[in-house]
Amino acid sequence: MDHLTSMRTFMKVAECLNFAAAARHLDVSNAVVTRQVAMLESHLNAKLLNRTTRSVSLTTAGQAYLRGCVEWLNELESMEKGILSAADESTDALKIACAASFADGDLADVLAEFHLAEPQVRFDLSVFESMQRVTLADFDVCFSVEARLRDSAMISRSLAVTRDVIVASPRYVERCGIPECPDDLTQHSILVAGEIPARFWEFDDAHGVNRTSFKPVFRAGSVLAVKRVALAGLGIARLAESLVQTELDDRTLVPLLGQFPLKGNERAIWMLYPAHRHMPRTLKTFTDFVVSRSRRY
Repeated sequence: MDHLTSMRTFMKVAECLNFAAAARHLDVSNAVVTRQVAMLESHLNAKLLNRTTRSVSLTTAGQAYLRGCVEWLNELESMEKGILSAADESTDALKIACAASFADGDLADVLAEFHLAEPQVRFDLSVFESMQRVTLADFDVCFSVEARLRDSAMISRSLAVTRDVIVASPRYVERCGIPECPDDLTQHSILVAGEIPARFWEFDDAHGVNRTSFKPVFRAGSVLAVKRVALAGLGIARLAESLVQTELDDRTLVPLLGQFPLKGNERAIWMLYPAHRHMPRTLKTFTDFVVSRSRRY
């Protein structure tokens, strides 16, 4: 016997004082209501309802049992609300993993705008230079900047495309001059970001692919470190445009070799999150907000 269902059925019959009316309210047949009340009376070994062909009334035991049912179900509802409230509070914290290039770019605006709409949400951010080593399932949502998304069982949404640009500080340009073509890079100080040492950049030109080799004067796993030394005037760097857009706008970095397209310079900004059958409200609200925002920009 489903004890809780039988109790709710009994309470509805007691409210309506009519088996047929109770069945209609519960959207079940008369037979189901009759059977559940009979099973409850058998379980309690007590008669709860007086039945005649014309009326239904509560027995003394039925009145006492109804009071107990109401009190118990109220306590159950109160307990469930408390648990749901605690669960909602725990899901108001978003654990975010983010590629450094996006964390230093648009992410701050995304979080600030979302927090205006959902001020109760807290953010726990982890920033990574390489997302390849990140266990995505350890986070609620991840932002990655990659040319090709790795295989993942997570839901992935492409938010935007960013392109690499070659940049240097005005201080460096004043001291060392502007490269007029890719081959001139061999005479300049090159700054390289990435865990794998890159010793060439490739450009598309009228004759096909032009590979320009160099020996970096500075290499770091951190794109932010490379950005900082470029701003300091150490040399020429290849960085994501989204990472240096502010500096390009205020001319603390200047673009170089723009007339020579870089080969393989496009990367997508991805948002990834687990495929939940029942997605937590905060996560759904946040992911919907990010996708909607990306369409406006």
